Amino acid sequence: MILGGDIGAAGGQIPDRLVTTAVAVFQLDGITAQRESGQLMAYGADVMSVEPPQPSNPLLRCPNAYLTPHIAWATFEARQRLMQIAVDNLQCFIDGQPQNVVG
Repeated sequence: MILGGDIGAAGGQIPDRLVTTAVAVFQLDGITAQRESGQLMAYGADVMSVEPPQPSNPLLRCPNAYLTPHIAWATFEARQRLMQIAVDNLQCFIDGQPQNVVG
């Protein structure tokens, strides 16, 4: 894992290494330049520094740049749990015993 501000700080050419981090950690220009020059073979992220990414984001045009929505939390089990919490909150409110009150 490479951590730091500019992907270029990793020593320049890193086509044989796996880089795992959030795009917000890297400078977008550094990633784009490394990807377009062939020094970075591919790039994947599910977190962007600006979400949703703007149409002008150069990573949207880079070959072998794989950008996916940040939905790791949205498993069936997680959504099922969230729905159960909502139902429980509503029932407690109806019963006069509110829970998970934010205020």
